[in-house]
Amino acid sequence: MPNIVLCTMENSLIYRFCQEKIGIGIDADVHPEKELLAGLRKIELYDAIPWKINLVCRKNTVNDKVISRLQEICCNLD
Repeated sequence: MPNIVLCTMENSLIYRFCQEKIGIGIDADVHPEKELLAGLRKIELYDAIPWKINLVCRKNTVNDKVISRLQEICCNLD
C-alpha cells in the first residue's frame, strides 16, 4: 500500500517532486510543457475512457481569429 503524503493537481509540483526524487506522479498530459520532462521518463498510461477536450466559446465568437487560432493550437499539440 503506498504511503501518500502529498497530493497535488499542480503539474509543475508533480514534475519537481519527481526530479528531486521525492515522489512519483501522474499527469493527465494536458500540459504540452516538454521542458518539465527534463531528466524524467514519461510512461503512457491508458484509461478505459478516452479523454475528450472541448473548446467552449460564445456562439457569436465562433469565427473570431482568436478562437480559430486557439482551436488550431489545441488540435496540433503533438
